[in-house]
Amino acid sequence: MWVQGMPGGTGGFWMGPATLGVLLILIGVLLFVWPQLLAFVVAGVFISAGAGLLATAWGMRHRITYRRIDRDEP
Repeated sequence: MWVQGMPGGTGGFWMGPATLGVLLILIGVLLFVWPQLLAFVVAGVFISAGAGLLATAWGMRHRITYRRIDRDEP
């Protein structure tokens, strides 16, 4: 499908990868200029992953239901 005004008919879908590419280049430059930023980025990833796992575990804990096996209910 060709969208008028856009060569190749890609519409605006090329903006996503282009934005991510610019963001990665910017992060690379910032890490080159300020290497301590890497420690903050890694710590943030670990904290976010840990909080996500705890939230998942908390949700699983509250979904557990118990059923008596001596009843004839299905």
